[in-house]
Amino acid sequence: TKFLTPSLKDQPLMEVKIIPREVSPLVVFHETLSLYARAFRAAEHILDPTATQWHFKNVFQHYMNSIAFNVHAFDLNGRAIIISRLKSLFEYEKIDEGKRGGIESQVNAFINFMIATIPNWGVAMMSSDFFNQRQQPRIKSYRNLTENNLEKILLTYCLCELDEVNVCYELKSRKYEKRHESSSLILKLLELISLNFSISDSEKENLTKFAEKIIKDRKTNKLFKNYTAISQKVAQGAGILPTETL
Repeated sequence: TKFLTPSLKDQPLMEVKIIPREVSPLVVFHETLSLYARAFRAAEHILDPTATQWHFKNVFQHYMNSIAFNVHAFDLNGRAIIISRLKSLFEYEKIDEGKRGGIESQVNAFINFMIATIPNWGVAMMSSDFFNQRQQPRIKSYRNLTENNLEKILLTYCLCELDEVNVCYELKSRKYEKRHESSSLILKLLELISLNFSISDSEKENLTKFAEKIIKDRKTNKLFKNYTAISQKVAQGAGILPTETL
């Protein structure tokens, strides 16, 4: 018996309706970058070494651009929206004028604390779409080549997501000169101490001491003034700051 498959030309055409999505350019950019990163990760082992290095740098720089844009956008737009909403919610105009300055300072400091989480969010994106175990040597090589200290810190975070990496050694080897660098490190340490169940208690204790050193350095260098009671509560909740310092 011979089975015949009908020719495609004999089949009625199916009408396909494409419903356009109203999506912001930023969302489209992130979706495209995610696709690019995953395609590179899947094909890197068959690419020419020069092409591999070029694509690696290109993908990473696009993630860095994304982080920079999100920080700028949140600071430019999100800060004003949050402050306006809080003023409305807590009837700001009825608060004594002598107390307003302190309240505004604490709110702005907390927003800065929120902004410091954006680079760490970028690391989560890269760990999901971009980096894998076989890229460990390439990550270390690129970290040695770049002169941007924040890039070095974020690449270290990405390494810490991989297996067979000495998390304590990698993080404690990072230098932090600017406020956003030390803020990012504190947040990463809080994350590891509180949420990472694959590291030992002794490693968590080691990371806690490193966090205490960063906080002490910030205070010594007069970078501590905007680290408000709110962010201190977060650190205290993880056991990094003693209650009497609050």
